[in-house]
Amino acid sequence: MRPNQRMHGLNLVHEACTAGLVLTREGDELVIRGPKSAAPLARRLLDHKAEVLLVLDGERAPDHPGAWHDFLEERAALRQYDGRYSRGDAERLAWEELECHWHRLCGERVPRNLCAGCLRPIDTGEALDLDDGCRVHLACVTRYGRRWREAAARALATLGLRPSR
Repeated sequence: MRPNQRMHGLNLVHEACTAGLVLTREGDELVIRGPKSAAPLARRLLDHKAEVLLVLDGERAPDHPGAWHDFLEERAALRQYDGRYSRGDAERLAWEELECHWHRLCGERVPRNLCAGCLRPIDTGEALDLDDGCRVHLACVTRYGRRWREAAARALATLGLRPSR
């Protein structure tokens, strides 16, 4: 699968999460549960079933560090054995890294003229430019961080992943 097809699958999974859909694989089938109002999106997901299933499976690709499940386990093991963290701390840190990874790949991008924290307009001198391309008022940095981490956790839950806290 080409990278742009994989990215399309990631974007569809992100849309599904935002719309309140839960996606699972049952054998070769894509199972979609959620509100009936999301039926048009569900049809698009089914039209691109192969791409969506590869995302659910965590397809490996050169620019993708590993399957979503494998990524989490690998990072936790590295921190536990190489970093000498307790298993609980290693899992917590790995989860945070997974959220960041998801956000970089398919998190929401707010237009640069709006604060990514409060979604209000930004005047020229009062913003902080973030490495994800978004901008925030200094007072909104924490709010934005909390919002994108919650979005990442919801999307990862759609993929069957949950933090082990």
